Amino acid sequence: MTVASEVSRSGPYIGNGVTTVFDYEFSVLDQAHIKVIRTQSGVENVLTLGTDYSVSGVGDAGGGSVTMVVAPTLAQTIILLRDVPFTQETDLENQGAYFAETIETALDLAAMRDQQLSERLDRALVMPVSSDGEALQVLLGDIETLLGNIDNIDTVAGISGDVQTVAGVAAAITTNLDAIVHAADNATAAAGSANAAATSATNAGNSATAAATSAGNAAASATAAAATTLTNCSTIAALRAVSKIVSQRAMVYGYYAIGDCRARQYYYDPADTASLDNGGSIIVAADGGRWKLVDNRIWTCKMFGAKEDGTDQATVLGNAVTAAAAANVPLEFDGNFSVSELVISGKSGLHFIGKGGLTGIASSAKDAVIQFINCVDVTINGRLTINGAYNTNYTYGFHAYTNAAAQDVQLYDLTNIIIVGCKTAFGFGNAARPDDDCAAINLRGGYTFGCPQYLKAIGTQTVVQVSGANIMSGRGSGTGAWTTLPAVVVEAQGASVTVTGGMLMANIITSDCAFKVSAITSPFYGTNFCGNITVSNALMEVASAIAFVGTSGLSSPVNGAFTMTGCRFVLTTDTFGGAIQADSAFPGRITVVGNSGWATNPRGQLNILALGNTACTITTDMQSWGLNCLQGYNGVSGGAKRFVLGAGMEARVAVSFTGAGVVQGTSHNVASVVKNGTGDYTISFSSALPNANYVVSATCEGGASGVIAFTKSGSRATGSCGINVYGFAGTPQDPQTVSVSINAPQ
Repeated sequence: MTVASEVSRSGPYIGNGVTTVFDYEFSVLDQAHIKVIRTQSGVENVLTLGTDYSVSGVGDAGGGSVTMVVAPTLAQTIILLRDVPFTQETDLENQGAYFAETIETALDLAAMRDQQLSERLDRALVMPVSSDGEALQVLLGDIETLLGNIDNIDTVAGISGDVQTVAGVAAAITTNLDAIVHAADNATAAAGSANAAATSATNAGNSATAAATSAGNAAASATAAAATTLTNCSTIAALRAVSKIVSQRAMVYGYYAIGDCRARQYYYDPADTASLDNGGSIIVAADGGRWKLVDNRIWTCKMFGAKEDGTDQATVLGNAVTAAAAANVPLEFDGNFSVSELVISGKSGLHFIGKGGLTGIASSAKDAVIQFINCVDVTINGRLTINGAYNTNYTYGFHAYTNAAAQDVQLYDLTNIIIVGCKTAFGFGNAARPDDDCAAINLRGGYTFGCPQYLKAIGTQTVVQVSGANIMSGRGSGTGAWTTLPAVVVEAQGASVTVTGGMLMANIITSDCAFKVSAITSPFYGTNFCGNITVSNALMEVASAIAFVGTSGLSSPVNGAFTMTGCRFVLTTDTFGGAIQADSAFPGRITVVGNSGWATNPRGQLNILALGNTACTITTDMQSWGLNCLQGYNGVSGGAKRFVLGAGMEARVAVSFTGAGVVQGTSHNVASVVKNGTGDYTISFSSALPNANYVVSATCEGGASGVIAFTKSGSRATGSCGINVYGFAGTPQDPQTVSVSINAPQ
C-alpha cells in the first residue's frame, strides 16, 4: 500500500440525532489508529473504540467509516483524526530475509505520523518565517493587552443596541433640522430668540454626529455577526435561501434531504459575483451570493446532487468532474449511478476514488459507459465498478483516446477497477488516429466478468501495462447476440501490451484466442505495423488458442512479437490449428520459454504453427510444453528459423526384466517383453516412436561366464525392438537381469 493522499482528518460532522455513520477519508493500518472526538458546548471528549464506536475500511487507500453506538445530537460535532503511535516496531535483522511489504508498511506509518504532525501544526499559532525572537515577545505582549481589555471587547460586542438608539434619535434630528431651517426667519422677527436657535442648532448637529457614529458601529457589528454566524441548512435548496447579510457560513446536512450525502460547510465569497452555479462546489443563492465549499480535500458525486434512482446522471456527474478537475480535488464515486454515457474531455489531473460505480442504460449506440477524450494524468483507485449490463449498445466499458491533432492520452494509473457485462472492458487508442500518443497506461489489479474481451489497445504509440489483474473472459449471463460476440481476450493492434502476473481464465469460450497480435496501417511508418504482447508470470486456463499472431491479407507488415515467459498454463481443448498460430506474412518473433504448461488430454495439434510463414523466428523450449503436449520439433511447424531449446535426446522406452523375460519394477512405454529363446528378447512399445532412428542402451548382469547385450540385428521398428544377450564365449546366454533404455530426439 502507499499513502497517496495528504488527508489525515475528517469533519467536523454536526449530529442530527439520526446519523451514526461518518466517513473518514484517509488510510489507516489499524482500527486503533483513529481518534474520534465529540464536542459539545466547546468541551471535547475523546471517545472509546469498541464502547462508543467501531471502525471499518482498515487498509483501504480511500478510507472507510466510523459507526457510532449512539447518534450525535444537533448540539454535538464529530471530528475524526488519524492517531498513529509514535513508536517504530519494525525490527530488520542483519542479512535477514527482505520483504518489501514489511519495508513499505514501515514507510507508510512514518508518512502517516508526518501527516499527523502536519495536521497539528495547521492548528497551531505560527510566526512568519521572517520573524525573530523579539517579534514573538511583541506578539505575546499584544495577547496580554487583549486579555487586559476583555471587558471593553465585551462592551463592543454589545454595541448592537446602538441601532435602537439611532432609530430613537432620528425623529429628534428631523425636528432640530427644521428648527435650523427656520432659525433665520425667527431671528428677523425676534432677536431675542437667536441665542436659543443657535443652541438648538448646535444640539442638533451633535445629535446627528452621534447618530452617524452609532449607525456605523451598528453596521460593523452586523457584518461581524454575519461573518461568525453558522447557519444550519437541511438541504441545498435551504442554502440557496440563506441571506448573505444574515450569515456568511453555512452547514448543509444533505442535498435533497438530511443524510442523503455527507454534511459539509460552505462560506460566502463576497468577492465573487460571476461564478456559475455548478450544483455542488459553488451554489448561487436567491440574493446572488456565491457559496463555496470549505473543505477541498475530497468531494463526492452526491455533493453535486447525483442520485441512485436509475435515471441518467451523466449531466450531474459531468458537473462534478469538471469542478473537481478545475479545483484539483479528488472526486469520490459514493454511489451506484446510472448513465447513458459519461464523456470526460480535455481534462488533466483527475483523481477518482471508487466506492460505487456506473451502470450503463443507453438505448442507442454509444462508444463506452465512461470515455476519456484527450485527457492526461488520470488516477482511479479504491473500487470503481463499471457495469455495461450486457447492453450491446456499448463497444467498451472504459475507453480513453484522442480525437484531434496535438492531443495525448497519457499517465493513467487505474487500480482495482471492476468491469462487468461489456463487450470489451478496456479500450485505449483510436483506429482513426493510429499514431497519436496513448502511453504510460497502467492497469493494476481489479477484475472483469461477463466481458468476452478484456483489453483492446490500438495504435503504434499506445503502450499499456497490466499488472495483477483477474481476467475472467466469458459471456456471463448475456443472451441473444451476446452469445456470439468475438472473444479475443487481449488484442494489441499495432500497440505494445505487457501482462504481468494475475490470472486469466479463458476456459469457457472455445473460439478465438487469449491473445492477438494484429497490425494497423500507420501513416507515420508508412506501412502495416504489427503490435507486441508480452505475458509473464501469469496463471492461465485456456479453452481456445493461446495466441493468434499477425493479420491475414496485409501486405509487407513490419515489427510484431509475442512473448510468453514464466507462466503456468493449462490447455483444456485440442484447438484446431495449434495453441499459437502465426499468419503466413507475420514478420516478427514468437518466443515461448521458461513456462510450465500442460494439457488436460493428449493433444494432436501443434504447439506453434506458422503455416507457410518464411519470415518469423520461433523460439521455444521443452519445459513450456509438458504433459499431453507434443514434444520437441514435433510440436513446431513453419517460420524462417526455429529454435527448440533443450531438444536433445530423451528416454522414450525404459525397462528392466529378468532372464525369463519378466518385467521388474516400473517401466516406461513398454507393452510387453517376450522371450523368444535363450538370450533372445522382443520389447513391444505401448506408443510407437516417430521413427526407427533411435539409440538403444542395454546392460545385463549375471550369467555363467559373463554376458553382454546387443541390439538384435534387423529388429529396429517404430513399435518394437529386439535384444540379444551373449556370453563371452560368443554363444547366446540367459542373464540374471537386462536393463534397456531407448532414446530418441525430442
